[in-house]
Amino acid sequence: MSSRLNINQLISMRYLLEEKNVSRAAKRAFVSQPAMSKTLNNLREVTGDPLLIREGTKWRLSPFAQSTIEKLIPAIDQLEQVLVKQPFDEKINTRKFVIASSDYFSNYVLPKIFFKLDSVAPNIQYQIQDWGLQRYSALEAGQIDIAAAAFLTTPTALENIEYKQFGDDNLVCMMGKHHSLSGRNISFADYLKYPHICISSSSDRLSMIEKYLAEQNKKQFVKISIPYYTAAFELLQESNCLLTVPLHIAGKMSENYDLKIANLPFISPSINYHLLWPKLLNNDESHIWLRANLINIMRQDFEEAKRKGIDCMALGLIKRV
Repeated sequence: MSSRLNINQLISMRYLLEEKNVSRAAKRAFVSQPAMSKTLNNLREVTGDPLLIREGTKWRLSPFAQSTIEKLIPAIDQLEQVLVKQPFDEKINTRKFVIASSDYFSNYVLPKIFFKLDSVAPNIQYQIQDWGLQRYSALEAGQIDIAAAAFLTTPTALENIEYKQFGDDNLVCMMGKHHSLSGRNISFADYLKYPHICISSSSDRLSMIEKYLAEQNKKQFVKISIPYYTAAFELLQESNCLLTVPLHIAGKMSENYDLKIANLPFISPSINYHLLWPKLLNNDESHIWLRANLINIMRQDFEEAKRKGIDCMALGLIKRV
């Protein structure tokens, strides 16, 4: 029977069997009485059963109809619930979110996010992935729920992706405390003379500072290009390399590393930080909850780290504590 009846016919059958009256069933279905009579005839033909049996001026259910309605009503009720949006409740929701960003985010920002959200949404799950420009297609398709990324310009050409800025920053130069440039004002010649560590997530793409310098027809000697901030800072401590990073990252790293910090010998480009997500999730209640919390937590963390960076700039160094 199920292979020969569509959902509208099943709903009409329910009305007919519940009301035991064609006119009342027609009113519930918002159709005419002749249309409902035709539906009843079709149902009788498909099922091979009279369904409604006349007894004087009334109708009664056939034995088949009686057994059918007991299964039909809960089945339709359950089917209708499929299309009903359940309100998001962070206390019981078990959704798994995929978040993409850098290792800096994973090591230094994620713990604060995780413990704050876990206290109010203990059943939510998270999968953290590396972010790179090659991941845009996965973000557009909803395979990544949200990403945090840095831009030298506003990301205006993202057709299927929404974004919201949570911070802006500038670049500073860092070095080990025993570096020969430590405590000095750095000239452009000094900056280009020494080897550099560059943060880059892809072997075939320039880092942010490399790209900026290339636009000025300048190029530094990149001793090592690496996608991991933690490794870069470990290397920086014991080498004669320079590292160019955003001020808030320098501030955050002040908690763990013994380094010097200095102004760049040129005007730093402005760096804008955005959360990105696929437009198809714009109205998803659980996603609205996630991005609202991420924006608040990350904006606060960003500003705190940036203030630490400013304090370190005033001292000219980053100390191990």
